[in-house]
Amino acid sequence: MAEEAEQTKETTLLEWEAPEFLAYLRGWKYYTILSIMLLAVIGYGAYSQDWFVIVIFIIVAGFILWYQQKEPLTKKYRITQLGIYENDRFYQYNEIFSYWFLIDKEYKVLNIIFAKKYLPQLTILLNGTDPIAVRNVLSKHIPEESNRTETILDRLVRLFRL
Repeated sequence: MAEEAEQTKETTLLEWEAPEFLAYLRGWKYYTILSIMLLAVIGYGAYSQDWFVIVIFIIVAGFILWYQQKEPLTKKYRITQLGIYENDRFYQYNEIFSYWFLIDKEYKVLNIIFAKKYLPQLTILLNGTDPIAVRNVLSKHIPEESNRTETILDRLVRLFRL
């Protein structure tokens, strides 16, 4: 029985800390362009007498400003032989369908696709961790989707630094 407990003992294969999202520095130009865009939409809504659009865009602008002031929490990630930990949250390999990387100049991200289609994709910043080391560990347990790319919405979010 002691041998059985020793065989199932979890070993950390790779671990790192990273912010939950990238915090961009935004200057006065960014906020000026955002304000002009909001005013243009509000002006169009007033011109077409579509008051619902005005209310929705004011709420969206408020949400964007609130979210941009939020500081990202630092999370601890661990990959073991049994699964992936995000702080204390554990994802077993049998819950994960596949993974893929998005590697740009200073932007390196591991994306986890879950087997349950209703679960959102988990995006993990690598923050200096070698993607090849992550690939070497994960490829033993789950398949990689090397032809996968980010969605248009994700590209727009990164482009506009939202």
